[in-house]
Amino acid sequence: MEIVSGKYKGRKLIAPVGETRPTLARVKNSIFSMIDEYIRGYRIIDLFAGSGAMGLECVSRGAYQTVLVDNSATAEMAIKQNTRGMKENVEFLKMDYLAALNTLHARGEAFDIVFLDPPYASPYAQRAVDYMAKNDMISRGGIVVYEHLADKNPLVLPQDFVVLKSKKYADKCVDIIVFEE
Repeated sequence: MEIVSGKYKGRKLIAPVGETRPTLARVKNSIFSMIDEYIRGYRIIDLFAGSGAMGLECVSRGAYQTVLVDNSATAEMAIKQNTRGMKENVEFLKMDYLAALNTLHARGEAFDIVFLDPPYASPYAQRAVDYMAKNDMISRGGIVVYEHLADKNPLVLPQDFVVLKSKKYADKCVDIIVFEE
């Protein structure tokens, strides 16, 4: 696993052992081909970050700020290793996603791109999107990248959110959801 474009292109990343399912390289490349024009100068949050690969790809491509959230000790170790030497605005929150969203909301934070790749068959993605929409934590025109099992766990979208693109990869699916302006 490595960063595929930008300042840190080719940088090897480690994944937490046994706890995550890293996004396949072809899926990651496809996602970034769909959203690349929206990254530079934007604020990113990678909930359920695991290795931090998606958020760190954004760092490499010029994101203004990236917040990585995961409550696992092995994810924390991987993210600390993967961010070593990076001088950009990267913050890691080792906490449950809802606790992190509460913390960020209290600070008045809002994001332009949200990565959601929670444990499959969990209600976490729906809860995260609902919380962020209710508390104005997603910018107008912002994007949610949601990875899930194909034909399972579709999100019930809040008002003014629409699926821009949905792409299936074997048994997985990636939805690109936009908060309309």
